[in-house]
Amino acid sequence: MYASEGATLHAVVAIQMAGKPGGKPANLTKEMYLQAFLENVGDSLHSLNHYSTDPTYAAYRAGKYIDRMLKAGDQIGLKKSASYTLLETIAKESVTVKGTNSGDDPVAIAKDTVFSYYAKKPLTVLRGAILSVAGDAPDPFPAAAAVGGKK
Repeated sequence: MYASEGATLHAVVAIQMAGKPGGKPANLTKEMYLQAFLENVGDSLHSLNHYSTDPTYAAYRAGKYIDRMLKAGDQIGLKKSASYTLLETIAKESVTVKGTNSGDDPVAIAKDTVFSYYAKKPLTVLRGAILSVAGDAPDPFPAAAAVGGKK
């Protein structure tokens, strides 16, 4: 469940409803996309932590939120860094696997080459990529930088 207006509208209207046949494009503001981006950063990190005892499954579960994070990020002009490319791979594979018979089966997901990488590597690589991309987002509080007369 999302906490912000932007994240809710992004998931329901911009992704689910607009993606259906005859769906209309979402009319979200840049601030709403930023809310969605930031909330999905948190949700992806939460998934990595929650499922950390099974790193392949953790990477898979985080992938849904990474996908939403990147889609919102594209709407706020997020740059395409090396970390972005890594996350894009995880996101695409997560969405693809979710639509297969492997679904949410941790054993089947562990056999997948993209996620099996994390069975032998720490999730810090993926956490670092998420945080790196998050750091490229626009400042959500630009007026705060002007406090004290500095811009």
